[in-house]
Amino acid sequence: MIRTDGYKDTEIGAIPVDWELTFLEKVSDRLKAGGTPKTNVPDYWNGDIPLVKVEDVVNTHKYLLETNLSITKEGLDNSSAYLLPENCLVFSMYGTAGEVAINKIPVAPTQNVLGIIPLKETSVDFLYYALKFSKNRALELIVDRGLSLNILLLRKRRDF
Repeated sequence: MIRTDGYKDTEIGAIPVDWELTFLEKVSDRLKAGGTPKTNVPDYWNGDIPLVKVEDVVNTHKYLLETNLSITKEGLDNSSAYLLPENCLVFSMYGTAGEVAINKIPVAPTQNVLGIIPLKETSVDFLYYALKFSKNRALELIVDRGLSLNILLLRKRRDF
């Protein structure tokens, strides 16, 4: 319902009339949790591929520039880990859930971290702030349903 003050009522409250609600999956090219190579295989570790754990996302600000652990190409190839290109988003799903960062280097997320590759027309910065704004709602979804990928986001029509 459009109100006379330039806002409209939605399921998350009043928003400007030129804004809309959308789902994370509709503004993303790919949403995928990562994996961790077997820790008992030394050849999988201490390589040149940064491995993103929840603590890395939590202990950074907006931009993720480094991680505490790294894996080898062999570790990447022999696990469910994958390489997330730079300028995507990493979103913590467990532990300290709901934290988000933009990775400024290619990284391999662990199974506790969701890698989000935005669509080309989606601003990674805007999506970062939308996820920060949606943190409480995202946490409700994680707790209630085990991370629904249909996290509702607020967006300005012309910005996405």
